[in-house]
Amino acid sequence: MKIIISESATAQDTCLCYYLCMVIYLTLINIAAFLLYGMDKSKARHRKWRIPEDTLIGIAAIGGCFGSYLGMQYFHHKTLHKKFTILVPLFCIIWIIIIVVVLTGGNHGN
Repeated sequence: MKIIISESATAQDTCLCYYLCMVIYLTLINIAAFLLYGMDKSKARHRKWRIPEDTLIGIAAIGGCFGSYLGMQYFHHKTLHKKFTILVPLFCIIWIIIIVVVLTGGNHGN
């Protein structure tokens, strides 16, 4: 698949490209987040070197919050840590707002 933005590209084409990039980014970052939580849980069980908590929170903050939340629930990991039970859902709310604003172009009912 080849995406080319030329001088003749319309604003609609450009928006479509931005949306596609956002979907790809969010998909990849959430898969990575889910896998990180699974890896950290596995390492915890085997008493091996762990993924730093700041890394797990950080990936949630940059858009991987949905994968982080699913990883927490699926792997039963970090579900008793207040930092995670507060911040990960908060990041989900923030990212839902960001997505809605991007999809609506910032038009609040106009």
